[in-house]
Amino acid sequence: MTIKTSHDLLDIEDYIINHLPSDCNTILHISEVGSFMWGMGNENDPTKGISEHDIFVIYQVSTKSILSGYRIKDNSPSKHDITINGKQFDFSFMEIGHFINLLIKGNINVIWGLTSPLIYKSNVNDIKEYVSKNINHFNILPSAIGMATSSLNDSVKRASVRPPQKCINTAYRTLIWTKQVYNEDVINYLVKCENVTEERCQNVIKEIKEVYVDGDHNIMELYLRNALYTIRYNDLSSTRERGSI
Repeated sequence: MTIKTSHDLLDIEDYIINHLPSDCNTILHISEVGSFMWGMGNENDPTKGISEHDIFVIYQVSTKSILSGYRIKDNSPSKHDITINGKQFDFSFMEIGHFINLLIKGNINVIWGLTSPLIYKSNVNDIKEYVSKNINHFNILPSAIGMATSSLNDSVKRASVRPPQKCINTAYRTLIWTKQVYNEDVINYLVKCENVTEERCQNVIKEIKEVYVDGDHNIMELYLRNALYTIRYNDLSSTRERGSI
């Protein structure tokens, strides 16, 4: 895990705070996904295309708002093509309750957001540690294959706007990452892929299905729901101590 510096955080924290819902009272996690997570980001060579920084944010709506019956949104709108101090950023925002539900389902994007090696700040380290140690118990397969298949389809459908080989490489990275989860019980973001083929991707899908064993989802779900309960309860206790209830 790489803890980003306070200077890195200062670059983006004000922007994040100003674009969260008004009933958000805590930022729980800020990480970086996308090309920099995979060790492929480029900030300095325009001939190769400057990479955007894809920032993933987990926030918490106040428990008091939830118990008072106010409707809360699962996400705050994503922000794209944001320039801060000469760098390009995309931001995605997710409320902790929605995040936990997607995590239970094995959504690969939220698993990447949680376990990314590039962390700006995090107050959910216990959840990250649990997921990392029990990663092969999560049913990531449908999400991973869905994402890989979409990338392979994009190599044809979006050929005019995105290099087809880049789409195929994206699919391959996703599949190899998933294969290592089930084969080796590891999370590895240093996946090499150059000029792989669609046929190779389809073969990896078959290889994953051969080794996939469904995990104990009940124990995993119970842990994550208890973790969410604790987060909500602690927020309510803190609100009481401040005399806001």
